[in-house]
Amino acid sequence: MSPRFRAILILRLSNTTRLLILLCFLLKTIKANVRAQLTERRTYTAKSAAGFERLRELQRRERDSSREKVEGLGFEVDEWKSKYKQSKAEANSAQNTLQKEITPLRDTNRTIQLKLRDIEVANDDFERQARNTTSSLEDLKSKYNVAIERGVMLEEEFKLGEQERGALKIETQRLRGELFDLKVEAEIM
Repeated sequence: MSPRFRAILILRLSNTTRLLILLCFLLKTIKANVRAQLTERRTYTAKSAAGFERLRELQRRERDSSREKVEGLGFEVDEWKSKYKQSKAEANSAQNTLQKEITPLRDTNRTIQLKLRDIEVANDDFERQARNTTSSLEDLKSKYNVAIERGVMLEEEFKLGEQERGALKIETQRLRGELFDLKVEAEIM
């Protein structure tokens, strides 16, 4: 039926019938719209369900992957805990061993420190004696130098005395000779 023919038919019918026909057309249009919307919704719902299913699958995979990672990390954590405990035990053992070794070393160090102090005191005494000896030696050197100078001066005086003595001997000889001559002359006379 063509739309024009329908329109003519509708004009000839009574108002109530027209109203019912209009209502029928309206209901058919609404029904078609509702069916279209329903189909559209079903399509959307199917797409959404597929998307949700994909999303749920991705989430499940991520969850499984995360669980595996957590389990792996759990093993790693346990391994690190065990290594930590082992390291701590080794460190405590080493510390105890070092404590045992350090006690005699401290005693030895204390003994060495006391000996060192005694040696330093003795060294101070030796240094004091060395200073005194050096001072005495310097005094002796200065006295020795003075004695040498005095010896040199006495030697010079002795040489001068020897020269004077030699001169006096000569003079004495000469005077003796003269005296002898004078005695001889006095006897002769």
